[in-house]
Order: sequence, then C-alpha cells, then structure tokens
Amino acid sequence: MFDYFRETIEAYKGQKHVRGKVDCNLLVLKLFDLDNHEKMFGRYTTIRGGVRVSRKVYGVSSIYEYLQKNEDFREVPKGFQRPFDVIAFKDTHNVYVCLGKYWFGVGEDDIFSFVSPSNYKKEDYVVYRKELN
Repeated sequence: MFDYFRETIEAYKGQKHVRGKVDCNLLVLKLFDLDNHEKMFGRYTTIRGGVRVSRKVYGVSSIYEYLQKNEDFREVPKGFQRPFDVIAFKDTHNVYVCLGKYWFGVGEDDIFSFVSPSNYKKEDYVVYRKELN
C-alpha cells in the first residue's frame, strides 16, 4: 500500500494541474477509491464540469462532500493528522494529502508539489482519515 502511495505521489510531483486529468480531486480518488477515479478521469475540464460529473458518479458536488459522506473516512482533529490523511477545504475545491510536515497537492504556478500547512488557516480546512489495511 505504501509503495502505491509513493509511486502515485511521485507520478503527480512536478505535473501541471489539468482538470479531469491531473488534479487534486483525482489524486485523492486514485489513492483511496480507484473505481471512482476511473469513472471521473477525463470526463471534465472545468470545476463546473467536475461538479456535474461527480454528482452523476457518486452523488456529491465536491471532494469535501465525498469525504463527509463516505463512511470509510472519519474526521480527525487538527493537530492529530498523520501521513496519508486528506486535507479538504470547506469553501473551495482544493484538497491535499498530508505527508507529515508538508502537504502534497497543487502548489504555486499550478504545479503539484509540497506545500506548508502554515500557508492556511486551520478554520478553513478539515482533516479526514481512511484507515489503511
């Protein structure tokens, strides 16, 4: 499992953000829900299109809502996050994967990279965890 996570993150690292092909929502689905990743991949090019397709595919309009409603994920108090937890924002479509001291997702210049959690206000995001087997 950890090798798969490492390989997936390495494949995304340095890639330009492209909605529907290489985006943060697809990253989370690729890591945790490959079936829905395959259903979503290549089916949208805008946020609006992604919302439309995700409503059809799994009945929610954002990855934040997906994490809230998915029984495999549970909310974790801030400060207790650990590697492979998912950081979702309440009012945007941004999402990151915790890798310890840094998060991984879309950073500066719309490139997948490591970002510092200190760039964000704690009240703006929620941490979710899926127990890995």
